[in-house]
Amino acid sequence: MSYDLEIAKLRIGRVFRYLAEMHRVRTPPIVCLEDREWFLPLDGLPRSAYVHTDYSFGRTGDPKAEDHPRGGIILKVGRPRESECPEPSVVIKNWLKPGWDRVDADPDAIVKKTLRGQAFSGSEQRVDAFEKWMDRKREWELSERSVVEALKVFSDLFQLRSRFDRESEKYQLFLADGMLVVNQDGKKIRHPILIQRVELLFNPAVPEFCIVDTEDNPEVYVPLLRHAALDGTAIQYVTDAIAEEHFHPLAGEPTSRFLKDFVHRFWTDGEYIENREEIPSATGPYIYRQPHLFLGSRNQGLGENIEHYLKELPNFRELPESLLRIVGIESGRESSNVDAETGEPATVDLLLTKPANPEQAQVIQRVEETGAVLVQGPPGTGKSHTIANLIGHYLAQEKSILVTSHASKALRVVRNQLAKPLQPLCVSILSSDDASNKELEESITGIINYLASTREKKLTKEIEQLTEKRSDLKTQRDELWSELLNAVKGEYLYSEVQGERLSPSDAARKVAESAQEHGWIPGPLADDIDFPLTQDEVGELYALNAQLTPEEETLLSGSVPPLDTFPTPTDFATVYDDLTDLEKTRIQAGQECWLHDDQDPDELQEFLKQMKSAVAALERDEEWALDCLEAGRKGGERKQSWFEFAQLIEECCEEIVEREPLTLEHGPEISYGTTRDPADRTCLAIIRHLEAGKKLGRLSTMMKPEWKKLIESSSVQSGQPRTLTHFRAIFQYLEIRMFRDKLMQRYERQMASLGAPSMRNLGPRPERKVKKYVAEITRALDWHADIWAPCEERIHKLGLDWEKFQRAKASGSHASGDLQSTRELVLSELEPLIESRQRYLEWKRLSDRKQGWLACLDGFSSKDAIHPLIRQLRRGIKKGNYDTYSEAWQRLEQLTQLMPSFERHSELLERLEPVAEIWVNAIRERKEPHHKAHMPGELDGALRYRRWEQRLTQQSKVDIDKLQEKLDSVAESLLQTSARYVEKKAWLAQLRRTGLDQQQSLTGWLGLHKKIGKGTGKHVARLKEAAKQKLVECRNAVPVWIMPLSRVTECFDLATTRFDVVIIDEASQSDVLGLLAFALGREVVVVGDHEQVSPYAVGQSVDRVNALIDEILIDIPNKQLYDGKTSVYDLARQSFGGTIRLLEHFRCVPDIIQFSNQLCYNGEVRPLREASSSRVFPHLVAHRVKNGKESNGVNRNEALEIAS
Repeated sequence: MSYDLEIAKLRIGRVFRYLAEMHRVRTPPIVCLEDREWFLPLDGLPRSAYVHTDYSFGRTGDPKAEDHPRGGIILKVGRPRESECPEPSVVIKNWLKPGWDRVDADPDAIVKKTLRGQAFSGSEQRVDAFEKWMDRKREWELSERSVVEALKVFSDLFQLRSRFDRESEKYQLFLADGMLVVNQDGKKIRHPILIQRVELLFNPAVPEFCIVDTEDNPEVYVPLLRHAALDGTAIQYVTDAIAEEHFHPLAGEPTSRFLKDFVHRFWTDGEYIENREEIPSATGPYIYRQPHLFLGSRNQGLGENIEHYLKELPNFRELPESLLRIVGIESGRESSNVDAETGEPATVDLLLTKPANPEQAQVIQRVEETGAVLVQGPPGTGKSHTIANLIGHYLAQEKSILVTSHASKALRVVRNQLAKPLQPLCVSILSSDDASNKELEESITGIINYLASTREKKLTKEIEQLTEKRSDLKTQRDELWSELLNAVKGEYLYSEVQGERLSPSDAARKVAESAQEHGWIPGPLADDIDFPLTQDEVGELYALNAQLTPEEETLLSGSVPPLDTFPTPTDFATVYDDLTDLEKTRIQAGQECWLHDDQDPDELQEFLKQMKSAVAALERDEEWALDCLEAGRKGGERKQSWFEFAQLIEECCEEIVEREPLTLEHGPEISYGTTRDPADRTCLAIIRHLEAGKKLGRLSTMMKPEWKKLIESSSVQSGQPRTLTHFRAIFQYLEIRMFRDKLMQRYERQMASLGAPSMRNLGPRPERKVKKYVAEITRALDWHADIWAPCEERIHKLGLDWEKFQRAKASGSHASGDLQSTRELVLSELEPLIESRQRYLEWKRLSDRKQGWLACLDGFSSKDAIHPLIRQLRRGIKKGNYDTYSEAWQRLEQLTQLMPSFERHSELLERLEPVAEIWVNAIRERKEPHHKAHMPGELDGALRYRRWEQRLTQQSKVDIDKLQEKLDSVAESLLQTSARYVEKKAWLAQLRRTGLDQQQSLTGWLGLHKKIGKGTGKHVARLKEAAKQKLVECRNAVPVWIMPLSRVTECFDLATTRFDVVIIDEASQSDVLGLLAFALGREVVVVGDHEQVSPYAVGQSVDRVNALIDEILIDIPNKQLYDGKTSVYDLARQSFGGTIRLLEHFRCVPDIIQFSNQLCYNGEVRPLREASSSRVFPHLVAHRVKNGKESNGVNRNEALEIAS
């Protein structure tokens, strides 16, 4: 160690003390709930179907609070649907002011007192209309009030969600209870002390908000207790009590006991208020239950984390290189990594999983040298790609990595940029606790599964193999580079062919001496392709060449008709015999009745059965039934008449059955006149008289003689009617008689006149016998639509011209459209027509098959080598000549049998052709000595001769392009192999890192997480605490963590957590608090761009910050840069030394990036995207800003135009 450790600790301590004080200046403790940016008292939530909870919020009617809340979903708020206010009468609409349709609008405030000189109260009609409308509006308001209140809650949560979307790293939603009220030095503390982190989830499909518990356990609001003057011991007692018992803010008696103990323990006059009505009488500090949601800061425990680091700092034996440089202390690390012999930095073996440019390689080299590197990444230069490459490299070196940034946005793609096999080793904790836990669960599951499926020995062996392969590929790459560089020296270098190494002169002598013996392979051989055939295959090629005649090769090289397309001679004879037999029958009978030939013989048979079944219903000969069938066919008023008649039968039957019980019980009779209406009206008047509780005395009948007449002419079973029941029986008797008369009159007109028996002959209750006709009428009416219409549809589909068929077969006794004629036509004439059609279709099928054979031959030209055989086949098919066809078919069969030999012959030639095209042509043409069934000589000697001869000829003609292609291919293989090597090395490191304790922790965390499930149950708090402890142990088993800075200080203890490498992305947007991440890393990579936006320190007290700088940052270099407006990137820039700038731009076409390139980067950025890759042209257009004028360096109109 070449520096003074104590001085380094002192300076780093000052910087961290400053950061703690600056954090306190920025985030003073909020001790009054009303000072929060957002809060929601849960006891004030409306009771609505859209606001749901299973918890007690202290509202009237809420269930009793549970001692151990189940966790999970605390509150659901759906979007209510508002209904419209009742419309006012036109009498008053013009008198109403805007806002009349609001809930709880003041009636006096919405009415105009006067209009056009008239007073509103001057019209009783207006006043009455207004009062009636207000009654309806009050009823509407009663139900709508809760909807409006629920909508306000939904809107508040929607705005809150928007804030989270913008600044999720800054804010945290808390559930809180235990409202502490203390008057201190004239200022009032009023804030809950018990808080629980919760999460706001939104389901847009419903839409609905859910507020759910997070994995964190309840905690105490420590800054509030400090502000209330509680000492450290008291705060520690409260913290321990909550950690042990998990007092949930919504729990019942346990939480109440804790709050009561808290206020009594720390204030002598402290009170626990059970009933809030007692609050005005409280004289000292007091606490009461009132649950709230409020928006707080995510870095709630940042101050405590820094204080713990400062407490442990004196015990550190090692300090991060990055912090040493920040406080102006040189560690000497850079000089210690220099090679003693060369004086150059030690070369680093780059273990990259993705393509890399020189700048990325330089970053890794510089980290190894200095441990603190600054990377400038202009827009679109692949910062995420670079970070992914760094992660892969360091995983292979068995290192742990933290990737962090000021905001989550820059980190979202990092994990996906990693090679797929490495992703389970990486966990992103960004905005959603749910998503982060899911990713952590996936990562831990992936680690467990991978480790369960492999062993250290297996991984070590694979790494050894990959190391060897990687070494070979690196060697190939280097050799290709060397070959490329030395291509011009080919004339002077020794060459080697098939293990024989010769100088150019020796090779020339050897070629001259062996030309006669081995020079039988004609033409050149390709140098860059290995010889594709074995000696046996070359021998097989010569044997096949002798087996095939040139004529057969010529025939087979062209198109040959497939043998299976044509029938064998036996099948040929069968087809032509069947055609001859069919042509002797009447296959054209009934042809004029068919519109097309697209029929299936089997379907025709089914059609015949369907038609016969359809006309079976026409067998009845009753005149009324035939009339009903005809009405159903024609429709219109005629069909409606029968339909209404069927309804009348059913209606009368139902009405009579309903009235019969009372008439059967009392047996009423009446001889009152001949018309029913007077008796009906009189009887109904008596019934109403009796229903009103009045008596039927002599005076009543005296005053109404028609009553007396009815009573005297009526009787019931017991005599003259007197009671209400008697007259009801008489009235129903009259109605039954009316229904029967109505039905009988219609029946006699509609059915009896068409041959049905008269209803008068059907007994005393004829409606019962008439009812059986309803089903028959309905079937007859529906016959055409349900039975005959599908037949007609099938007739149309099959192409049968039914009308023409009817006309052709019509008899003199029936018209063509008559139903009975249709029945006779189907039963007597349709079957012969169908049979004739089936014979025709079979004849057509065979004829089409014959034409198909000929069509297969149409594609051959007279110029084709196989044309004579095609002509013979065509002649045999056309004329039905069996002998001609059989001879041609047998020749085609011979060619087909030779096809495998020809294809193998062609395959060998095709494989050989890329290497020796001229040799292949000589074999095809059977030139001497290639016309025999064996090779002309020894293959190996001939190949060696030909290659030496070519080498000498082409020595000075090296194809540099092909050499470059090969080099590129090797480089790609090296990259892929390196990626697999990194994967195996990373998992081997993981296997070694994950000992028995870690494996048990991983498995234990998964088990606990599954038990927690949806977060419900009385034991969930303890399970969460156990899972949290397991997670601390699991963290060491997950080597890569990706999270924003706000999450880093939540998840990791600055004093005890150490990563091998910390990568800070978008560091130019992070202020000095980003230095906290430096404390976590032995090596630090800072990525950003000082040409982009820096921190603004909005709302910060400049005087207070400057005072802190002067007070604390003694001996710190450039201490004035710690004012909150300077980024951590700029601090690293003045401390880390040289900056590595990423220069290759991948995102934009050159025109777009060129402005920034020239303005900020001196034109050094190299755009790699082709301008032609963009479909939009031109890429840039001029846009004029109206009235754009600069004033004091500001052009407001231009800024407004850009922002909008």
